[in-house]
Amino acid sequence: MNEIAHFPAQAFAPEFARRIEMICATLITLVRRRYLTLGARTIPLWFRLQRASTRLVRLMDRLAAGTLRPARPRRGKRTPGVRTPQPPTANGWLVHQLGYHAAGCGSQLEALLREPDLAALLAAAPTAGRTLRPLCRLLGVPLPPALQPAKPVRAAPASTRPPRPVRTKPKPVAPIPTAPEAPPPLPPIGIFVHPRPAAFQPARPPPEALSYRLGRPIPIKLR
Repeated sequence: MNEIAHFPAQAFAPEFARRIEMICATLITLVRRRYLTLGARTIPLWFRLQRASTRLVRLMDRLAAGTLRPARPRRGKRTPGVRTPQPPTANGWLVHQLGYHAAGCGSQLEALLREPDLAALLAAAPTAGRTLRPLCRLLGVPLPPALQPAKPVRAAPASTRPPRPVRTKPKPVAPIPTAPEAPPPLPPIGIFVHPRPAAFQPARPPPEALSYRLGRPIPIKLR
């Protein structure tokens, strides 16, 4: 039974560069043939594939020659400039547009990413993952564990404010039972008649009062 020889990262770099260059060259040829289908996306897609192939080949050459410098940390956000049109980034979009030819390139890329020396290669050249991830997304290739992006660990912001006190709702207090009050006494049953004042007398008209009837005054007889 043949045993798989595990080459170091520097020895595996030329083979990795050769296979990546072959996959990208095949995809570029397919894009050129399907320019009627892709339309305005042909040129941006062609530039992206050509740039990915060039970057990876140069990176592997430096790794094999031992002149690769350690990766620099990323700077802050770049200033916005003129934005060029970009091809869609949906998973497997290029396979959907180019058909089974692009699916064959995806199978070759997936087989390349399953090599046992890939983890050592990406550990020696971590910047290669920035170029391989978009290429895998275009071809619908699942990312191996070595290519999974590391989740950024966000430090908790140091707050100078004192912690807020925990508000607790007061528990309702049950009322203390008291003896029921006696109801007010009822009024006596009967007819209540207001007394008539003694000095009340009906008002009488004065003796000089006259009544006018048919235009002549008639004296009123007082009883």
